[in-house]
Amino acid sequence: MLTIVERFERDVRYLQQNQLPIESSGKLVDKLDYEGSATHSLTSSQVETLAEALKSNDKFSGPLNLEQNNLNDLAMLAISDVLRNKAATITKLNISKNTAFTCKTGQYIG
Repeated sequence: MLTIVERFERDVRYLQQNQLPIESSGKLVDKLDYEGSATHSLTSSQVETLAEALKSNDKFSGPLNLEQNNLNDLAMLAISDVLRNKAATITKLNISKNTAFTCKTGQYIG
């Protein structure tokens, strides 16, 4: 089983090439699930990279789970750009349990 970072790296490679991510089994990835934990999580910089890949990808459409990654406001600004530019791409967004947000994060997302 892949770690959160390994899944992220696999998926971003595909998304940056305007393709749907594919698991090693050949199954298409229909949700981007990057739920963090106390020991494994994505960085805000990685989420910014993901946002850039999603903005240029017109193939992926599905939920994005970024729960418990200790993301900051800059990461959410990048995700809000994706939502503004391609609202149909992310069908559901979970950003709960990210304690580094300020009280303004909800305003960024809209």
